Amino acid sequence: MNRLVGLSELKDIYTKVAAGKRIDEADCRRLFESNDLATIGVMAKGEYAFGTSTIEVMTVTSGKLNVKLPGETEWKIYQPFESFEVEKGVTFHVKADSDTAYLCLYR
Repeated sequence: MNRLVGLSELKDIYTKVAAGKRIDEADCRRLFESNDLATIGVMAKGEYAFGTSTIEVMTVTSGKLNVKLPGETEWKIYQPFESFEVEKGVTFHVKADSDTAYLCLYR
């Protein structure tokens, strides 16, 4: 069974990404040891709606995201190294007040 790599195992990688530093081959192996798909990116300031086709675990690596998950009425702020999970087949909303880096794992 594949396992998601824990945040404590990857904090140094997140720190490198947030600082704009290059991650090396060993970092990549640890990041993908679960064989799950992942994206690393930066959201520009703005408001976005995303649809999911798999379960997604999103972790803020720098900046902050205001997130409104399906079924919720309130927005919640996620800071660096905080994560949230979104179920498959739903739409969720995020607001970025400034450029915000993230890691998203797909299960």
